[in-house]
Amino acid sequence: MFDQNNYRENISWGIMDCLKQRNLTGHLTSPLVFGISGGIGIGYNLCDPNETDVVLTVGFRNGWNHKSLFIDKATERLGIEADILSTSSKSKAELWLDQALEQGPCLVWIDAYYINYLKIKQICAGCYGRVVEVIAKKGDNYILNDSGFQFSLTKEQLSDARMSIKNLKNRIWILDNRTPVDVGKAIRLGISDCVENMGSNSRSYAIPTLKKWSKSLSDVKSETGWVNLFKNRDKRYLLDCLIQCYLNINIFSDGGGYRYIFSKFLLESSTILSNRELEKISKAYYRLGGLWGEFSHLALSDQYEALGNLKELMDQRILEISKKGINLEDNIDFNQKFKLAMRDAKIQLESMNLNHILHQMGESMHVIYEREKEAMEMLESLYDEELKR
Repeated sequence: MFDQNNYRENISWGIMDCLKQRNLTGHLTSPLVFGISGGIGIGYNLCDPNETDVVLTVGFRNGWNHKSLFIDKATERLGIEADILSTSSKSKAELWLDQALEQGPCLVWIDAYYINYLKIKQICAGCYGRVVEVIAKKGDNYILNDSGFQFSLTKEQLSDARMSIKNLKNRIWILDNRTPVDVGKAIRLGISDCVENMGSNSRSYAIPTLKKWSKSLSDVKSETGWVNLFKNRDKRYLLDCLIQCYLNINIFSDGGGYRYIFSKFLLESSTILSNRELEKISKAYYRLGGLWGEFSHLALSDQYEALGNLKELMDQRILEISKKGINLEDNIDFNQKFKLAMRDAKIQLESMNLNHILHQMGESMHVIYEREKEAMEMLESLYDEELKR
């Protein structure tokens, strides 16, 4: 649903906004920050933590499961002087945050469960850290920005959200200054990082992951495939996974699994490095953004009325938040509508042939796998022949 021309990604967006508030951006853009930090990645894991529930985890950024590393790379490669602090003390964490805000916005790690429009399940509370920008403090409330979505948390809510992730307790990124760097060199480092990561043989965080994902969607024989995994379970577990596919790709990235923002990075880099081949590869990733968007829409397909209605409700809600922001205490009406839409969608899933929808998604993912492989081969070849120095 995000307009790909906004090129949203929460970490690069937050870094850029912090730089902007201090007039330190220079010629940087969010796509350049994203690509220089390592660009795209892929992650997929479907786990069964208690033999009844099912949790889907997906990622689309380089180092998707290690956000601090992505920020460290941005900081080093862009000449940013920043402090990353962490403490187990709630009072010290609040003091550091308030002192940082006197100088301008900063970044904090919070439990995504506390960002209610993400619809993180209770079982996942304390599992998913998300980097958001803290803009200001108004009274006892903090104003936060998640890639352009503004929302508020009380002092107590923010404290709980920052304490929930064990290895990220009260972590804060405070910008100090930025010194000039060779942007061309930084671009090449980012591309090298991306090629090394995505071009590996890993079935957890590289392109082979997509082949595994495709097979798990359409394999009717494997016990770990979606068809058999969800066949005899309450269909709300399958619905949760379909919703996460849609949200993570179409709403909480740039509308195409960060392939649009990576495409823009390559396009801007082609001008900076005077390399027309990068412009051609940029077009391949722009098309991949479209393929990822199509896959997300298959997860909540308009072919099925209740699924389509649920998707429309979420789209309307996100559009409303993007325009007006959100007060986390003022969402009762949406939650009631969402529960009703979830009930109808679950009933529809119970009455339909799962093989059909999952087979469609599996075929779509296989096409993505082939196109991702082709695009990365082009980028790797260009890097080895022209960009490596």
